[in-house]
Amino acid sequence: MIRFNLFTIGGLSLFLFCIILVLINIILGRKKIHFIWSLFNLSVAIWGFGAFMIGNNLIQKKVWFWWKVSHIGVIWMPVFILHTVHLLTTKVNKKILIFAYIQAIFFQIIDFMPFNLFFIDLRFVFSKFYYVTLGPLYHPFFLLWILLVLYAHICIYKEYSISTGMRRLSLLYFLF
Repeated sequence: MIRFNLFTIGGLSLFLFCIILVLINIILGRKKIHFIWSLFNLSVAIWGFGAFMIGNNLIQKKVWFWWKVSHIGVIWMPVFILHTVHLLTTKVNKKILIFAYIQAIFFQIIDFMPFNLFFIDLRFVFSKFYYVTLGPLYHPFFLLWILLVLYAHICIYKEYSISTGMRRLSLLYFLF
């Protein structure tokens, strides 16, 4: 039985819209940037589907699994947005992009380790779904996540500030 609450509705909506964007990019896109942007949308879709499944399960073992699956998407989001910005602009430092991929691989391995470095426990919240208690490595991961996304936005803003015409308008759409 599907249990609808704001968490599951949000997750399902995110999944459906992002899958549509992935399909549009695959069908119409011809360049590397379309492929990387599809990967970004796929990672958001994985996160959304994971959230939907988390909200629909009351069995802790299944919920634990879906939290880990949802974080496949979460871990890769900043990497793919940074890579997209790298392809759009000349502002992204390639070493930072390589670091983004390396840290994502590291945290992806940590996410699926049997010991709990990412998540410690589950707790039932709002009488609706189980939410994770964060482990010791989640905070450094989240800090890197924020820094990479912030760096991508700074790079796109720098390119926007020196661009004109249609390029400037395109970058504005991407920025917001």
